Amino acid sequence: MCFQYLALVFFLSIELGEAFNPVAHTWTNTYIPSGSLGYTFHWHYDAPSGSMYFKLTAPTTGWVGLGLAEAGGMRGADLMVASVDDSDLSTLTVGDYYALSESMPSADCQSDWVGHWGTQDDSSTTIIVSRALETNDLQDRPIKNDGDPTRFIVAYSPYGLDMLSYHGTSRHSFKLNLFESEGVIDHTQSDQRLDAIKNDPNVRTFTVLNNNYNLPNIKTDYKSVKGEMPDMSEESYILAFEALIEPENRDYVHHFTLFGCETTNKNNCQEQNLLWAWASGILGTAFPEGIGIRLGANGYRTFSMQTHYDNPNYSGSIVDSSGVIVYYTTEPQQYDLGVFQIGDGRLTMMNQYLPAGLSHSTMECPGSCTNGFSSPTTFNILDVALHMHQVGEASSLKHIRDGVVINEAVTEWYR
Repeated sequence: MCFQYLALVFFLSIELGEAFNPVAHTWTNTYIPSGSLGYTFHWHYDAPSGSMYFKLTAPTTGWVGLGLAEAGGMRGADLMVASVDDSDLSTLTVGDYYALSESMPSADCQSDWVGHWGTQDDSSTTIIVSRALETNDLQDRPIKNDGDPTRFIVAYSPYGLDMLSYHGTSRHSFKLNLFESEGVIDHTQSDQRLDAIKNDPNVRTFTVLNNNYNLPNIKTDYKSVKGEMPDMSEESYILAFEALIEPENRDYVHHFTLFGCETTNKNNCQEQNLLWAWASGILGTAFPEGIGIRLGANGYRTFSMQTHYDNPNYSGSIVDSSGVIVYYTTEPQQYDLGVFQIGDGRLTMMNQYLPAGLSHSTMECPGSCTNGFSSPTTFNILDVALHMHQVGEASSLKHIRDGVVINEAVTEWYR
């Protein structure tokens, strides 16, 4: 049988819109993540191309970095690093990277970041880059328009080096909803709040440290430190926490949790009431003005801190004194703050085992539980944090009222 092929040619008249020009664009959406960092973050979503554009300025003549970091730190982050050539300011180099640990990232097999423009003067570098929301690259993280904020990490070379190198303290992390937030958002207010607390002469401090703890040569270790809250003769309020992680041990300190107890005997203080938790990507926490965690006769009197160490190379020569500094005051605060822990914190799984392979478990805190809360009956949620370990792939927390999901927090990367 013989087939005849008919070629059809269609002539279409299409009116094309003007393509987005990121260099000529007036950037109206601006985020200033940290006053001390000196890093400015602009963004614009171009719906026709399905791409998010970023304009970044940092106080360096070296590389400038931006990362999509679901876990809030280097682990699992999708990274972009760009630099302007010192000898040819018209040359912009953009690299696509990913990180599996708190260490130097690896180059992506497929480059999905696009460089559009860069400039540099004696003290700062400005670049414009873009990336498609979905690249279908397994080494990338999608930029989702699902109503939830995206976690970012930013950094730059404090030494003016174009070659990627350790950033030291020139880094920051933050969350931002790229599709709903508009205008200029100055996050230095939270920095200013912590600075104000630290500079207040009426604010006192105490530290909880793993004093010269010698890690055993095992892969996973947990160290517990117990002690008494200071000045328990008078009522006090915690205003802020700040992590003290020794730089040389940052790859070994997986996370720590600080608990408070009402007992006066520190030896009886167990993992009862969570006060604060630190994991990679968290810098510090300062509560809004007028809010504090109560200490003393009507609050917590003793504490227990548990640190999870990860020692994959079984080194026996690591000595660590990391921990937390706690800022508190004796001045009364208007509102009490607490931590509400939901899920299976002790991994009991209700005495059941998850089946082999990809599986999941759902745990509920029904309305009958929250209806039992004592006065006040209205609670304001300041933040949500999800945490899992090595075999966890993803977790989510849904806030349901009258059968309707009114908020959902999702974290999709843990390894």
